[in-house]
Amino acid sequence: MESERRMQKNENHIVVKALVKAKRKEEKAEKTVIRAGILCLCVLALAVFYMITAVFLSHHSSQYWTVMIHDPVMIILIAVLVYTFANLKNKKKSQDKAERDFDRLREDVIDRSSDIWQLQHSTADRETYYQHLMKEHNINLYHK
Repeated sequence: MESERRMQKNENHIVVKALVKAKRKEEKAEKTVIRAGILCLCVLALAVFYMITAVFLSHHSSQYWTVMIHDPVMIILIAVLVYTFANLKNKKKSQDKAERDFDRLREDVIDRSSDIWQLQHSTADRETYYQHLMKEHNINLYHK
């Protein structure tokens, strides 16, 4: 009976560690998406600024497309903009996957909470533990 309790306690600890790890991964992915979005917006602003100053202010309106196509800096800025946008899209997919994984794991823990916590904690201890997870890791196990 005692070995069963120890084994149950280890399994609970592993589940909670996996939940915290998934939450950290989700938060890290979210920060990465924000950084990639800021970079993409900066490159876009730089490209627009360059286009206004180097193309629109210095050439006649009939030459805009010709100048943009033949300007190597403009071509490089467009290529960098395409790359940063593709990077942003890729990071967003990674963030969505991390969020889905965390939500799936959290819902699984909530669904199996009576099994997970039955031997280790009483109801009051479980409530304290839930509050700790909410406060320290921003993981809500009260409802889906």
